[in-house]
Amino acid sequence: MSRSFSLSWTRFARVAFLLIALPIFYLYIVTREEALSSIHASVPLLFASCLGFFAYRWSRLRSAFATGGLTEAAFRSNPIPALLGRPLHVAFWFMLTMLLVFAPVAWWVYHNWPRA
Repeated sequence: MSRSFSLSWTRFARVAFLLIALPIFYLYIVTREEALSSIHASVPLLFASCLGFFAYRWSRLRSAFATGGLTEAAFRSNPIPALLGRPLHVAFWFMLTMLLVFAPVAWWVYHNWPRA
């Protein structure tokens, strides 16, 4: 017997909880051992970017199901394209995420690298 197919925001919140709990746990571990610096901001930014992208994709997926543009059978047969969306959107999100993640690292390296 198959479970009912649901794209509720409650289901999304369960996954989002993990995307929020992991960087909070990371920051807790890091701040116990050393002072928080700009380089540590890259991990929460990565998770925040993933959360934002998948919240956007979740809303698009819900609207596709509501309008009939996507069926449960089509989704179950190949869910990856439905979850990620167009490759151009994924590429844009990935480039923006890399910029967000590497900016604090570059800032930290620039200000903390030993000068000759």
